[in-house]
Amino acid sequence: MLTPFRFGAGGVIGDGRQYWSWVTLNDAVRAILFAIENQSLAGPVNIVSPQPVTNLEFTKALGRVLHRPTVLPMPAFAARLALGEMADELLLSSACVLPAVLTTTGFQFHHPKLEEAFHVVLKQSNENSQANITPRGHSVRRHQTVDDSGASTIGQ
Repeated sequence: MLTPFRFGAGGVIGDGRQYWSWVTLNDAVRAILFAIENQSLAGPVNIVSPQPVTNLEFTKALGRVLHRPTVLPMPAFAARLALGEMADELLLSSACVLPAVLTTTGFQFHHPKLEEAFHVVLKQSNENSQANITPRGHSVRRHQTVDDSGASTIGQ
């Protein structure tokens, strides 16, 4: 996903309103260690940033960090042509997932804001030639908000 943006060919996917939960590799590893060490945690733990973003917000933030335009959208039909059913699962579905268990038990994210995370990760990427931030698509068709208890709210 990074390559088209670096060449100024990045843009929103589909209508851009789908939520993409994300987390840096550093925060994900720290959250896993926190969950292992914190015996008061029970049940599912969502390891995602406390600030999910839409594809449009993700696209604009990445463009700003790379100093590149984000004017070439990928329509949903084009994503489906390129990726088949995986386009719906990876890029076009929406889930607004929140890390309620982590935040209520005191976990502090080092990079809760996407644009800041992009700066840090891309700096590391340039140093290590590895990107370690990935949007995470979810297998739902419409916007869905999920908390750690598994309760969800589905909207249009």
